[in-house]
Amino acid sequence: MADKWLRALTGACLSVYVLAGASRAEAQAAPVPAVPAAPVQAPAEGGRIAGLVVDAQSGRPVGDVDVSVAGTAVRAKTDLAGRYRLGPLADGRYSVTFRLLGFTPLRKDSVAVSASKVTTLNATLTAAAVELQEVVVTSAAGLERTNSAAGLLAMQQASAAAADGVSEEQIQRTPDGDAGQAVARISGVSTTGGKFIVVRGLDERYTSTLLNGTEVASAEPLKRVVPLDVFQANLLESIVTTKSALPDRPGDFAGASLDVKTKDFPDAFTASVKLSQEWNSQTTFLPTMVGPRNATDFLGFDGQARGVPGTFPLTFAPQPGGVLTDAQVQRQAAYASQIRNVWTPTPSSAAPNTGFSASLGNASDVGEASRFGWIASLNYSNQTQALRDRIFRIVDGSDSATPYPLANRIQQGTVTVDWGGILNLSYQAGGANRFGLRNFLSRNAEETFAETTSFFNELNSQTQTEVFNSARFITRQTWQSQLWGEHRLIGQLRFDWKASYSEARRDEPENRTIIRSIEGDGRAALGSSGGQFLCCNFTHRFLTDRTTVGQADLSLPFTFWTPGDGLIKVGVLRRDRIRDFVGARVFGGLFSASGGIPVGVARDLPIERFWSPELFAGPISLTNQPSSDNSYGADDRVRAAYGMLDFVLVPRVRLAGGLRYEQWSLDVFAPSRPGQPLPGLGTADSNSIRALEESRYEVRRANTDMLPSANLTFMLSDRMNVRLAAFQSLARPDARELSREVYQEIGGDCSLEGNETLQRTLITNYDAKWELFTRPGEIFSLSGFYKRFQRPTVQVIGNAGQGRCQFRFAQASEAETYGGEVEMRQQLTWLPGALSHLSLGGNVSLIRSKAILDSVTFGPTERSISRPFQGQSDWLANVNLGYDAPGGFQFTVLYNWFGDRVLRYDEDPRRSDQIERGRGTLDARLRFRLGDVGVSVAGRNLTDNEVIVQQQGTDGVVRLAGYQRFGRAIQLQLGYAF
Repeated sequence: MADKWLRALTGACLSVYVLAGASRAEAQAAPVPAVPAAPVQAPAEGGRIAGLVVDAQSGRPVGDVDVSVAGTAVRAKTDLAGRYRLGPLADGRYSVTFRLLGFTPLRKDSVAVSASKVTTLNATLTAAAVELQEVVVTSAAGLERTNSAAGLLAMQQASAAAADGVSEEQIQRTPDGDAGQAVARISGVSTTGGKFIVVRGLDERYTSTLLNGTEVASAEPLKRVVPLDVFQANLLESIVTTKSALPDRPGDFAGASLDVKTKDFPDAFTASVKLSQEWNSQTTFLPTMVGPRNATDFLGFDGQARGVPGTFPLTFAPQPGGVLTDAQVQRQAAYASQIRNVWTPTPSSAAPNTGFSASLGNASDVGEASRFGWIASLNYSNQTQALRDRIFRIVDGSDSATPYPLANRIQQGTVTVDWGGILNLSYQAGGANRFGLRNFLSRNAEETFAETTSFFNELNSQTQTEVFNSARFITRQTWQSQLWGEHRLIGQLRFDWKASYSEARRDEPENRTIIRSIEGDGRAALGSSGGQFLCCNFTHRFLTDRTTVGQADLSLPFTFWTPGDGLIKVGVLRRDRIRDFVGARVFGGLFSASGGIPVGVARDLPIERFWSPELFAGPISLTNQPSSDNSYGADDRVRAAYGMLDFVLVPRVRLAGGLRYEQWSLDVFAPSRPGQPLPGLGTADSNSIRALEESRYEVRRANTDMLPSANLTFMLSDRMNVRLAAFQSLARPDARELSREVYQEIGGDCSLEGNETLQRTLITNYDAKWELFTRPGEIFSLSGFYKRFQRPTVQVIGNAGQGRCQFRFAQASEAETYGGEVEMRQQLTWLPGALSHLSLGGNVSLIRSKAILDSVTFGPTERSISRPFQGQSDWLANVNLGYDAPGGFQFTVLYNWFGDRVLRYDEDPRRSDQIERGRGTLDARLRFRLGDVGVSVAGRNLTDNEVIVQQQGTDGVVRLAGYQRFGRAIQLQLGYAF
């Protein structure tokens, strides 16, 4: 069927191409706004001129353009990416001419060249049916790369689809340390947890994340996307969100398709180093729960200190009377001795957060027509964060005396180590071939100690107080290698390809909790007299996600009205994702007061004595609990083909669209793939092995979808566009959501359970946008959108009123969301004197939504319930005020706000949903130079805003369900460029 659709679409494209050649007419295209050139450092052998040449109408790079310097023999041709490099040249001012048959020649005068610099000179060529008199520009101007704010806006204006983004230049003006923080500056975007993107109020489920244009593996076990905090800000060139679809991009999104682009090689030698320290008002120099550290911890490796014990206890029951055999006691003692007996680390003064980054790159000519470029960059940070008096509650309200089935107050300390790097290589082989290799690596290690005081209202209305002491160590590692090529075959026929492999690992060798009950006199006890009490949980989880992507595209420019104003593009893609979630081995310890420990003795024991080998003679018994609910393997595959037309339908009206075919399958095998060993058994007995074999299950999904899209752009003037778009997209469940695996966080949060009945969500999308580009780097835009969802996946609080603390996945019947956005960026040059260096920017999104929750979501119910769509804020806002004075002095103040949003639905319609209250965050950054040293002072979360979650109980009273704050942060950074 795919072949049939592809043949039909290709035939239609070729028919249009023939028709276009027969009906050619002249039309003048609107130029892209000019952007001042920016000089960068160059080798000392002479000055050079380098830049990019693009088509004014389509924004596409133009190859084979002849670039020459008047009065010299220096000349060059642009490559497939539209880039060129001239020189060396002596100091002075020159005239540079750009010529290509079918385009109006362009001459730029007064281009200043210095022997120690490379001058960036970009050009925008206007198509013409015949060669006309050349256009002369007296100042050097052109289109910047996407690492500048002006260049990104110029790309946005020329794009075939509606897009927004943030550039390297903008990121450097903020205190943002990673992509998760930086992306919140984009119009209509916020984040959850500081690392998962929310676009137009739609959570990360409805956003696809690409790294340099291809999908990347994810080390996140609870989310279907890559957490954005793995991409350090110093490694980024730009982040672009495309909010309407084109056939050459994956169709698995609704909010936006996010492309994170790492730095490309420079035009000349560059080297820099930066050092930073950060002070947090809630953590730095204050007593914080931090465990003992070793040398490898500071590199993000645990050095086997927290490895899974090599000796596992058998699955067994104690002998009659609760007495264990000698062999059982020995095995338990051997296991216990390998568990780190650190539960309540002595609070110590937290050191300031530290950071380091360095980058090095160069580009050089290889012969007359070839060129090689490279860039390497490294980033490192070590941070400590204290969360004091964090609150997590489940609200009921059916009994005014006990309104909370569960109420937790948490004291928590977390140490996080992040480091990552890139190594990108590119080779230009003549004018018709380019090759490149992009490499990205990120590693994160996080250790958390928490003490949770829990007040639990049992079903018999008796209140019990418990104290949970928890420790967790997690490492995440993500890397991607991408090999790519661009080739001009015959005439203007172009062949582009990418092949990438990415691997993400998430190792959780230690997630352990010990539980004590608190009696009326405030002293701890192991349990009540004559009973048994669950005291200890140990979990070990290991996730590996491997993603392979291959993509190939053929594109052919054609002439409809003016030379090269149209493009036919066809392509294929293959993506394979293999995931293994191994282990999730849960161990429990049962203390029996009647089995040998007197309650009076237990209540006075230090907590570290609760896990001592000498107590394993009877009071403690361990259980290895292998289960098919704790491990799974999954194979996730996508096969795609597409055909696209992008051409000027009539003068100043551009149409881009086509059809994308996607065939998807997902197979989940629990606890392991057929024929593979059962995971997490240790030395389990034959009965447990038999039970595990009998509990095997499989979940299979397969869908084939045709995803049409159309983008219509009306170019009302050379600075104004009106865009209309309609497209079909989808959102698919991932392996984690379809498995029965139950994931338990630490610090008192509820566990999260999968749902094997989930199906894909189909989404219909409509977009409209008006945009005015007043000057280079400036924009004013208005946009609106409407989206309709069939069976969207949501998260639900299950059985909270009965004292059960568990979240689960479900699907609403349908949902819709609609709204509008306004964005503005302006240079306030009309103000007098020094105030003329001010700039003002901002964006506001107003959104409304509705989800229909029925029996599929909540079980038997008399009627459907309409609620706001989960994760949807009614409004979002970003405002920034900047000051950019001559001499390098810059100051920026930024404010981000999002409105109330549904965190989770409650399955009991008598209670309201959990609502995360809206909040605003104020950030600022000051940059200046002291001689050769760049100085930056940044403030994050200067408002020290409170994270508040509320819920209305069955008695109609709104109560606090969650609370935390992160403190203010002040960062000092010193940088030096060589």
